[in-house]
Amino acid sequence: MYAIFIWITLGIIYSLISKLTDLKNKNYGLTSTVAIGIVGGVIGGYIGRFILKTIHHDSLLDINNIIMPVIGAILVVYYFNYLAKEARTSYSKAKH
Repeated sequence: MYAIFIWITLGIIYSLISKLTDLKNKNYGLTSTVAIGIVGGVIGGYIGRFILKTIHHDSLLDINNIIMPVIGAILVVYYFNYLAKEARTSYSKAKH
């Protein structure tokens, strides 16, 4: 039961750290950053449960609850940044 809260929390923490360390990237605001973190954490947690076959592990030190949400958040943040960059590039090409 606590696992989803851990996933969400870790996803938010990673996305905020990513936002703070990448100051040149101003693609989205704080609300979007938190939403991306939540989505990434939950996706990573569910993928971890599917891959690692852990169903009833709500331990705080379980690998599924610590590493997989962070990996999911990393993937979602980078994918969102890629989409934002592509949108910016296609918009500037259409403008010319």
